[in-house]
Amino acid sequence: MTQAPQTLLERPLVTFALLAYNQENYIREAVGAALSQDYSPLEIILSDDCSSDATFEIMREMADRYAGLHSIVLNRNVRNLNVGGHINNLNRLAKGELVVAAAGDDISKPDRVSRLVEAWLANGKRSGLLHSARIMITEAGALIGERGHSALEELTSAESAIVNNAHVIGATEAWDRCLFNSYGDFSEGLVHEDLALTFRSLLAGRPVTYIDRPLVLYRYGVGITASYFGPTSRNTSKRMVLLRRLRTDALQRLDDLKVFPNSVVEAAATLALHKYDVAIRFEDGIPGPMELTGMIKRVGFSWVARMFIKYLINIWRDKR
Repeated sequence: MTQAPQTLLERPLVTFALLAYNQENYIREAVGAALSQDYSPLEIILSDDCSSDATFEIMREMADRYAGLHSIVLNRNVRNLNVGGHINNLNRLAKGELVVAAAGDDISKPDRVSRLVEAWLANGKRSGLLHSARIMITEAGALIGERGHSALEELTSAESAIVNNAHVIGATEAWDRCLFNSYGDFSEGLVHEDLALTFRSLLAGRPVTYIDRPLVLYRYGVGITASYFGPTSRNTSKRMVLLRRLRTDALQRLDDLKVFPNSVVEAAATLALHKYDVAIRFEDGIPGPMELTGMIKRVGFSWVARMFIKYLINIWRDKR
C-alpha cells in the first residue's frame, strides 16, 4: 500500500536562518538562494550582525521586493554579537521546529531545506543535528569541487567528538530548536557553533544525520576559517586566536554537561580544556620545571612534549 503524500498542513514549519556580517559582496546570492527554497511552510530570517558595510541595506531591499509565499523576518542586531550571540538571538526569533542555518557568503541549493526535512522526518525527528556534503567554490565563485565529510565515524558519541575534535561543517548544518532550547544560550564569546551543536546533539543521545548530497555552495577562504591562515607572528598570532576559541568551546562543553551529566564525557572535556591551557601557555615561552611537572600530571608527557616541539617549530617559522 502506497503512503499518501504529505500535505502542506502536515509539514513542520521550518526556519531558514541567514546570518550575515560585512558580506556585501556575497549577500545578494545568499539571500536569493534563501528566497528560492522549494520547501513550504518556511520562515526566512535575514539577520545582520550590525555590519559596517551595505550588507543590511541589500538584505532589506531584497526582502522589500520579495512577493513569494515564504514568511520573511528582517533583523539587525543593535550591536555585534559574534557567532554565539547571533545564534542565540536567531533561536529566540525562530518559530520553526527545525532551524536551517546559512552564512551570508554561501549559497544554498533550492532543495536544501526539503532534503534536510526529508531526512529529519525519515527518522522520526530523532536527529538533533543534520548536515550535508557541499560544493567548494572560490571567493569569486569558481568551482573547486565537491566535498563530503571525512570523519562520519567520529560523530557517533560525545566522547569521540571531543577526542577527535570532530564536528559537522557549520555551513551545512540544521538543528532541532527544542534541543537547542533544552541547553539554553551559547556563551556569547563562542565562535565555533558547529563544534558546540555537534556536542549538544550527541550528549543528549540525539543522532547527527548526514545527507550525502551537496546542498550548499561553500565559499572557501572567506569568513572565520580564513582568519586562521596566512602570515603569523608569535604572541599576536592567529594561533593564539584559534587556541582561545577552542578553549571557549571546551568551557561551553563543560557548561552543557550540567544539563546532561556524564562523568566519562566530562573527564574527556576537562582533559581537552587542560590541553588548550597548556598549548596557550607554550605560546608565551617554555614553562619552568615546576610548571612543566604540573602540566605533565594534568595532560600527560606526550602532550607536553608535542607542545614543546611545536613551540620550537613555531619559533623557526615566525623568524623566517
